[in-house]
Amino acid sequence: MPLAESRFRWYGPTLVLLVTALAVLFATPALIRTVSWSGTDATIRTIRNDLAQNPSLTDLSDAFKQVARAVDPSVVHIEIESRQRQARRRGSGQVPPGFGDMFERFFGDDPRFRERFEEPRDPRDDADDFSEFNDFRPVANGSGWVYRHEGSEEHAGNYIVTNAHVVEGVGGGDRIKVTFTDQHQTYASIVGTDESTDVAVLRLDDEDAKYLHPAALGDRPVEQGEIVFAFGSPFGARYSFSMSQGIVSAVGRRVGIIGGGNGYENFIQTDAAINPGNSGGPLVNTRAQVVGMNTAIASRTGTNTGIGFAIPVDLAASIADRLITDGTVRRGFLGVEIAELTEDTATTFGYGSTDGVLIQDIMPGGAADDSELRAGDIVVAVDGQHISGPRDLRFTIADLPPGRTVTLTVFRDGDTQDVGVTLGELGEAGRSRRPATRNDDALGDADLPGEERLLKYGITGAETFTDALARRFRADVEEGVLVTEIRRGSVAMSSRMFGPNQGTFMLITQVGSIDVGSVSELVDAVNAQPQNAPIRFTVKAWDPSERRYRQRFVVLSLN
Repeated sequence: MPLAESRFRWYGPTLVLLVTALAVLFATPALIRTVSWSGTDATIRTIRNDLAQNPSLTDLSDAFKQVARAVDPSVVHIEIESRQRQARRRGSGQVPPGFGDMFERFFGDDPRFRERFEEPRDPRDDADDFSEFNDFRPVANGSGWVYRHEGSEEHAGNYIVTNAHVVEGVGGGDRIKVTFTDQHQTYASIVGTDESTDVAVLRLDDEDAKYLHPAALGDRPVEQGEIVFAFGSPFGARYSFSMSQGIVSAVGRRVGIIGGGNGYENFIQTDAAINPGNSGGPLVNTRAQVVGMNTAIASRTGTNTGIGFAIPVDLAASIADRLITDGTVRRGFLGVEIAELTEDTATTFGYGSTDGVLIQDIMPGGAADDSELRAGDIVVAVDGQHISGPRDLRFTIADLPPGRTVTLTVFRDGDTQDVGVTLGELGEAGRSRRPATRNDDALGDADLPGEERLLKYGITGAETFTDALARRFRADVEEGVLVTEIRRGSVAMSSRMFGPNQGTFMLITQVGSIDVGSVSELVDAVNAQPQNAPIRFTVKAWDPSERRYRQRFVVLSLN
């Protein structure tokens, strides 16, 4: 055999193996990735197919959507609108801010030094305060839900239940705007509030009642572990009519946030997301029934951390009915000092349980002072209803009307006996507030001087534009009236009458179609406009970069 042929036969198979090995070596990563991708893709497709065909998951998702459809029409977004008040100017009879203590320490109350210390009084401080004509601005917001009060045929369904703190501080100059999920808006008045439970009731205009959808109320207390949904407007109108889902984390919570720590708390705790703005919104079960009213959160940041609190619906509904019927909540009062029973305390009284409430003292002049109840008694029942502890006793007595005689079953000297007590009234238990109205602020039919109308719009300072003023502003001479002062919070301020850029001065050159070149002409032109109608001003702003006036129209209207 020739040598060349022998070498070829020897190296031939080796060369083939080498080439094959190199091909496998370089192809393996891509091949492995292809195989892995194929396996993962097949798994994803299988899971998706299984989920799509899983009736339990589909039913659960559909049920959640059904809850939303059933509850949303009953939920409302509440916005408190107020007219901004102007800040009091210095020189108005007050020592400048921050100097009060120092003034008293050095000068006492000597009016001679006070007059020298203060700035001259501005005569405009004695004039009428036209802040009542300022723009309405949103100052607070919350949530609520439509409530059906069965005791009133005339107003059976046109009530909104919310938290008392949502409408806290609302006065006669404010208004309460209510928005529904269909974006219909109306205004409400306050029927009554009860700070001790943080419940408030609003009433809508009669014409709106027939279009409302009152919420369904839960027919049993919730239990730990139940699925619940929180509805409302977290962080205001931007996220209005939101829905979050969670479970009941606990029941019967008392956290000491209502009524200065002395309120009546029996919170439902939930991990459904509750944030500022959710207050007053309903907490709902899987049957689309309201089981609670969202009220507060436990948080170090002010936002949801998974611990929210809701007032049980039976408590909220009970208070709402009393507010609707009486405008206030009157609560029974025993007039006793009470304490929780411990095993050691119970043992010293010869009582073999920790259920019940120990009477520590009888308040002089209170209801119990006129009864045979005495310190050392252990209350175990009220009118046959078992009492488990202090909170139970407080809720039971407070839920009864003043003047009612109740029978307390007490443990005394090794035995139980009944003691009758006629309840007194707990002071400041709840109060009814003056209803807030629409406050549309019609000006009436009488003609008002133009100057007064300007003040209502918020134009509190104006000056005829002269050649001297033009030189001061390094602007071209123009016929018009220079706006020198605008009241904070007014409709003129809202319209940016001062112009888009800080430092830009604004001239009024026309009112309607009337040219104005002086303050007196401005006043006359305003007075010539129809009463209770918007007024159009032609204004010019000096643009120093282009050295020319920019004209625009400003329409002012008192709402």
